Order: sequence, then structure tokens, then C-alpha cells
Amino acid sequence: MEGIGVKIETLMQEYGFGQFELTFPVVEGIEIADMVADFKTASFVHLKRKGLTAEFMTCVRPDKGNCSGFHYNFSLWDSQGRNVFADPDDCGKLSELGRHWLAGMVEHAPAMAALVCPTINCYRSMDYV
Repeated sequence: MEGIGVKIETLMQEYGFGQFELTFPVVEGIEIADMVADFKTASFVHLKRKGLTAEFMTCVRPDKGNCSGFHYNFSLWDSQGRNVFADPDDCGKLSELGRHWLAGMVEHAPAMAALVCPTINCYRSMDYV
């Protein structure tokens, strides 16, 4: 992956057989979208050559909870490199801006589902969170 510019921060086995979780580092702009697309394409090609199939579909198993999914992490930094969501003096360690950001995410979650849940399984997995 390094050879094609995909930076992987962590890679670990998940709950299901053949299931893994990986994280990418924090990067600027849309670089992460390119890395995700390149990772998926390279995984399909590499595993196909080995007679295997890569699958990135969310697995919904009501009997065992949500087995897999795609989740997002958000951060916002000022020009001095400080995390503007953090407030070390707040009891919850969350700044006023962070609380407003979180409130906006909750307020707009139903509409955002169309963007962050691209398949029916992703959407259905929200029932088990």
C-alpha cells in the first residue's frame, strides 16, 4: 500500500472471520478519499490474484449486533495546530465549538444518512447502534 501512496496507521483483526479494521492517519483535504479508493482497488486486485474476494459491505447480524461498518472521525484545528474541539478545563473536555459541532451532527444525522450510509446494510446497521 505504501508504494501506491496509501498510508495505513493501524490494522487489526475484527470480530468476524476474515474481518479487519484499519485506520488511516489524519490528512489534509480530500487525500483520505483517494487513499480509501486506492486501498479498496488494490485489495480487490491483490486478493483476486490469490483466488480470494475482498468485500467492503457492512454486515448486519441482529443476533450478534452490528458486525462491521464504516465510521468517521472529525477533527478541527486552528492555525496554531490546536484542536478547537478540546477544552481541558471543561468537565467533559469539550469546547463550546465542539458542543455546537456535536449538536449539529445530531440535528442533521437523518439527512446525513443519505451520504454516510451508501448501502442498505449501512442504513440498517444504524438500528443496532
